Parts: sequence; structure tokens; C-alpha cells
Amino acid sequence: MSVITVTLCLLACIATVLSRPEIKSKIVGGKNAELGQFPHQVSLRRNNKHFCGGSIISPLKVLTAAHCIINLSISLTTAVVGTNTLNSGGTAHPILNVSYHESYDPRTEVNDVGVVNLALPILYNQYVQPINLATSSPSPGETVTLSGWGTTSFPGDFPNDLQYINLQTLDLETCAQSLQGASPITTAHVCTNPPEGEGACFGDSGGPLITAEGVQAGIVSWGVPCARGKPDAFSSVAFYYSWIQSH
Repeated sequence: MSVITVTLCLLACIATVLSRPEIKSKIVGGKNAELGQFPHQVSLRRNNKHFCGGSIISPLKVLTAAHCIINLSISLTTAVVGTNTLNSGGTAHPILNVSYHESYDPRTEVNDVGVVNLALPILYNQYVQPINLATSSPSPGETVTLSGWGTTSFPGDFPNDLQYINLQTLDLETCAQSLQGASPITTAHVCTNPPEGEGACFGDSGGPLITAEGVQAGIVSWGVPCARGKPDAFSSVAFYYSWIQSH
């Protein structure tokens, strides 16, 4: 997996994608999820080590970010479902192949959406279920929920327990102004406006942002690491709905 960095002149620091194979993972300021609270949650693991999140969208498909899978070693990677912990439980599914958006640009993180195709189907139960996909993006000010195993600080270690946090969506114009000098913000994005000390971090990439209605509205893409009071950027599921359905 390549590590993408973009210069953020406003902060004179580096904004990076929210996943690196050598950095372990968790949400900053989150809470432990209850068993079965996010039955769609997937942990993508290389040599059984978590590196990105994902979500179940069908028995053979996992939705994630393009930057999580662009240089994926398929034979070393599995998609683990049905557990809230990284050290036990769940079922590991081997990967058949992956698809990411044909116009994905790793320099800017534009079109950061991908699908993992599994070699064996996922068996649903009370702890393993698919998530419905949003066909319209949430309005500014809506409450949405992020879940994942991203780092709790930057730098930092990853938790064993799945984390979640409630966030508020942010209008795209304000988001773009706040992230001026970083990757472009367009209608292909959903932004959240976490307070300082809360938000996505390394290892949350590819994971789901869901609405109060329980549909997936976003895919964790990138942000200013981590929880510095700057918006987090998600690929809009509604914008890429047709692409996701065709892959």
C-alpha cells in the first residue's frame, strides 16, 4: 500500500490518508462498540494485522477505500467479519480480487472508492449483516456515526475493541475552506466537523460512516492527522452509488 501525502499550507504540516500498513489503528475520542452494534463492520487484515476498515454490502462484496487496496497483496489479505475485537472471534474470508475506481488519483485522493470481492460468501447472522447504501448525501448538521479500529491518537496504538463516535456533517463549502491547500473537496465527498480531540485516525480508512437511519453515507478517505479540530473527508456513497453497484 502506498502512503499518500499532500502539503497543507494552512497548517504547514502534512495531511495524509488515514491508513498505513505500519501504523496500527483507532478512532480518537470514541467508545467501545457493543457486540452486534455494527454487524456490517469489516476488518481488512494483512498477515492477520488490521490495516483498513470496510463494510459488508453483499455476501461476496466489501466496500472500502481505493487507497486501502490499490497495491494489495491479495494472498496475504483477509476480510474478517463478525467480531468487535482484533485478537479473537470473527470469520476470515479470503479475497478473490479487488476493484477500485478507474479515475482514482492517489495524489489527491479523488475517487477514493473500492470493492473487495471475496472468494467465499459471508454467512449472515445476528452479528454479521450487510449495510444498505445511501442514495442521497446527508444534509449539513446531521448526526452520523463512524466506527473502526483507527488509532486513538497520532502517533498512537490501536485498540483491541471496535470503536465508534457520533459526528456532525459539515457543508462542503465550509469544509473546503477549512482544508484549503489540501486535496479538493467536491460533491463526491461527505465531510464531518469533529471538535478537537475527536475524529478518524490511521487505520479507520475504508470504514463506514452511517446515518441515523442506518444506511452508509460515507467511506473514510482522508484528513489532517488526527483529531486537530479539522474536518474529516469521506467518499460519498450516494455519489458513487452506480459505480459501487456495477462492481
